[in-house]
Amino acid sequence: MNKNSIIKHFATIGSGTIVVLLINLITAPIITRLVAPDEYGIQSVFVMYATLAASFFYLGQDQALLRFFYTKEEEDYKRTLLYRCIKYPLLLCIVASIILFAIKKTDIFEIEYDNWILVCLCIYTTILVIDRFASLLLRLTYKTKSFSVVNVIYRLSYLLISVGMIYFMQNHYAQILIIATMLSAVLSMVLNVLFERNFWNLKKGCNNPECISTRDILKYGMPFIVSGGVASIFNVTDKMVVKAYGTYSDVGIYSSALGLVSAFAIIQTTFCTLWTPLTFENYEKNPEDRSLYIKGHNIITVVVFAAGLTMILGKDIFVFMLGEKYREASYLLPFLIFNPIMYTVSETTVSGLYFMKKSNMQIFPPLVACTVNLIGNIILVQILGYRGAAISTGLSYIVFFIMRTVLGRHYYYIDFELKSYYIVTLVVTIYAFYNTFFQFNMYTVAGYFICLSVLILLYRKTVKEMLFYIRDFIQSKIDR
Repeated sequence: MNKNSIIKHFATIGSGTIVVLLINLITAPIITRLVAPDEYGIQSVFVMYATLAASFFYLGQDQALLRFFYTKEEEDYKRTLLYRCIKYPLLLCIVASIILFAIKKTDIFEIEYDNWILVCLCIYTTILVIDRFASLLLRLTYKTKSFSVVNVIYRLSYLLISVGMIYFMQNHYAQILIIATMLSAVLSMVLNVLFERNFWNLKKGCNNPECISTRDILKYGMPFIVSGGVASIFNVTDKMVVKAYGTYSDVGIYSSALGLVSAFAIIQTTFCTLWTPLTFENYEKNPEDRSLYIKGHNIITVVVFAAGLTMILGKDIFVFMLGEKYREASYLLPFLIFNPIMYTVSETTVSGLYFMKKSNMQIFPPLVACTVNLIGNIILVQILGYRGAAISTGLSYIVFFIMRTVLGRHYYYIDFELKSYYIVTLVVTIYAFYNTFFQFNMYTVAGYFICLSVLILLYRKTVKEMLFYIRDFIQSKIDR
């Protein structure tokens, strides 16, 4: 793929995710002003359980689809690969649902949800599994317009369904949010499948003899069951500990801050959507070319840190939109932004594990980070409440980045500017600590410009290249 084509695809996804960002910025204040923190917390825990279950049910087959998709170009090969990757995850969803209701009926373990919510949980988890593979196909075939359209429709439908049902029903808000979450996910799944219906049409055949065997697919994907599961536990550890030591209201406030951070994750979505398939394609064609990975690393480092610093600077403004009941969320943002920052940049440094098929090593970064996060949360939540959860989670994501980078470079060495990266990380961490305990003031502004200056100074060559490109892009549009 040439440079102009890459930029075009990033621009397409970027424009779509900007629309998603605007919808999120509208959705969060509306929902939090209509729904109490405890009701919002119940819905957040529901989504947490489903996401956690789905991460295990993928069986690592989503990663196998990513890894082997470009091995051959024939559509029949890709259809067969999809079928072999998705059949066991779907079967596991059915088996797990049966087991869950058997446990509920026999009262072997106490389950906090009613039967109808359990039905919703099983259906929603299955939808997440199918949608994962369907959306991956759009990414792998570079159908960026379709991918962006589906994301916009998904977010918009959630907003409209939630507000509409709240307006007409006037109660049972947690259940309303759960139903809205499910229905919008169904719509997203259906659209994703329709946009790549040729791959889902089993009548055209799904038994290509040249396709990777089911055994090899499972062998490659199995280590991701553990690593993906641990990664998901890592992602929800903070919520689980806040719930254990607090209330659903605490979870609701914490989740509202995560909701604002997800708006910042527009950059993560835009970048990661194309970066993974792009790097696999680049490696298959030219294994020794490392220039793409270095340039991508430097550019995304500048972008995510600049965006993260800006979000910390305006944390009180962002949280003001949520309403009075959620104001404490402003103190959680500074460290929660390390989630999208560290994860996004680590996608550029971990490539070696994917290229060398070291899927068994993928478990160690989330395992170490999850252990650090669990210990940190248990200690800090009891001292600082949900601020402690945010601090522990942010620092754990830095550990996550370090682990992925060390392992990725060990198996496929890439000469990243890591010294500069760690200096910027240290400076921003200090800035985040200050803003976790103080409201906006003159020191907040001064700290922002100091951090931004350090970033620009250390990455001045990259910043200059980015400015030149923006200038040329604008000039080309004017000349037209």
